[in-house]
Amino acid sequence: MNDSNPREGLEVTALLESARENAAVAVYFPAFLLLSYTVVLFTLYSVKWPLLVGDPATYLYGGWELATGGSPYRTIWDPKPPGIHVLTGVLTVMGSYDRITVYYLSVGVTGLSAFTTVVLTIELVRGWTESLPAAFSAGVAVVAVPAFFTFFSAGPYTKYYTALFTVGAVLAVDRRRYFLAGAATVSAPLFWHFAAPIVPAVGAVILARFVSGDLSTRELVRSSSGAAVAGALTVLPIVLQGAGVHMLNQTIVAPLIYTGAETTPSLLPLLSEYRGIEGLLLLSVVGFVLLVRSGVRSRDGPKLLIAVLFVWYSVVGTLVGQISGPDIVSFAPIAAVPIGVLIATVSTFDLSAGPVGPHHVLTAAVLLIAVPGFVDIVFQPWYTYRRSGPASEYLAGESVPGCHVRLSDMEKYWIERFGDAGEECIGELKLP
Repeated sequence: MNDSNPREGLEVTALLESARENAAVAVYFPAFLLLSYTVVLFTLYSVKWPLLVGDPATYLYGGWELATGGSPYRTIWDPKPPGIHVLTGVLTVMGSYDRITVYYLSVGVTGLSAFTTVVLTIELVRGWTESLPAAFSAGVAVVAVPAFFTFFSAGPYTKYYTALFTVGAVLAVDRRRYFLAGAATVSAPLFWHFAAPIVPAVGAVILARFVSGDLSTRELVRSSSGAAVAGALTVLPIVLQGAGVHMLNQTIVAPLIYTGAETTPSLLPLLSEYRGIEGLLLLSVVGFVLLVRSGVRSRDGPKLLIAVLFVWYSVVGTLVGQISGPDIVSFAPIAAVPIGVLIATVSTFDLSAGPVGPHHVLTAAVLLIAVPGFVDIVFQPWYTYRRSGPASEYLAGESVPGCHVRLSDMEKYWIERFGDAGEECIGELKLP
């Protein structure tokens, strides 16, 4: 006689399904932690805001110029690519040309880009591994870096958008959304020069798929169209204002000829300032090896994309000068993905018959390693913040004070070499 109760079986099935749904939601906890902290930060430090500093102030000035009929690069010198100036130009219009409103909008949009980057990182790892602990750990690894939480409160730093478009490009290629893949790929270096290798890397993956017959001509056209649209929307507003040559001088020529290093020459000393980060880096390196092995064996282009970017940012961070704290933001999601791959790989080890597997232990270890970083975030000494000249001038409603606003070391070198110290920046192309 069978004593089983069909109703009880249905109830157990419903409970299991509910548990799976809750776990699927919980995997995005790191992203919501970032969002919650942002709200708390706005509340706690509102009396000290705006916390605008030099670089973001220069970007807001550039956007103001673009929105009011002028042009960045022609009336304000800046070596950053045009993406940030076009974005702040749009925000200037959205903020009705009120500079405080525009500042708050820029912080909100940049914070949203950080949140979205964490979500995309989690989604990428989840799709590859089908492991909730792996995806969760990757998200935790991103937000465990205090820099990812804090810099956007001081204004629209470009590295958040580079991180967003980099992870977005890899995810779009993985999900075969080729128009978005092309647009995101081109957008990443239009916010930061050092993201440029993603363009040939993604191009190689798409071309390899096309040659092998895994990608149609129509999809190839879509990817090219996405790249063309993103590039045109970013570059044309500058060119149409007559600042194309100025832009080439400042965004390409100046960084090439500048031989100094105005910031820390290596990312490693910067990372060492964050407690617990060494443990995450060790896990990331181990995961990188597993990622490369998996990508090569399966000929998985997106996995190899992450591997290439991991190597590139490691080289940039250790060998190239002009590296500063916000640059960590671009590297964080790239370094977090291998951690997820590591945990997913460990989950296949059958070391215990109990409910707690080695991947659960490793996930707990990631959380413990991340705790010091979270503590540092909570006690971030914002009261020591000092506003720089460009930020004070921007918030006071002053017009652009001549071509050179920030007077960085690179600018000083440029002025010394070419005598570019007038009201408008040099408009003749200077060759390296």
